[in-house]
Amino acid sequence: MKKALASAFLIGCMVSSVQAAPLVDNLYVLIERPTRVEQACGITKEGLEASAKSALRYNRIGYGEIDKAEAVLYINTHGVNTGSLCAMDEEVQILDRIETVSPKGGKKMVAMKVYCSKATLLTGTSSDIGSRIYNNIKPLVDKCLLEMEERADILKQR
Repeated sequence: MKKALASAFLIGCMVSSVQAAPLVDNLYVLIERPTRVEQACGITKEGLEASAKSALRYNRIGYGEIDKAEAVLYINTHGVNTGSLCAMDEEVQILDRIETVSPKGGKKMVAMKVYCSKATLLTGTSSDIGSRIYNNIKPLVDKCLLEMEERADILKQR
């Protein structure tokens, strides 16, 4: 019985550790600097960046400089602080690298392709909302990556 349980456990560990290769190998992490209101709710750029990089490591995706990245992981928060309560909107996007284009009119414009955009609204006290925002980045990144994989599979079928 013990051997059967141990074997089942080992097989379960091996199966759960097998993941598909990621669609992108390297992302540039771009964090919108939190406003004073968001900072009063416990949100810091460093905390958002650490959570984003942790989510990428979990998904076996590297991060680095913009010129070496295949795409951009952009994280932005917007908040309202009533003194004791905070309401925070958190947005995670995976964008194509930003390019400067010159349309026929001659003016230079910035163009980017949005691969995925996920957002959520969280409310809570100013003492706990920061950790909830940080913990919520990974599920949003996971959803974006899954959506990108599903789209890639659909495009391959065409």
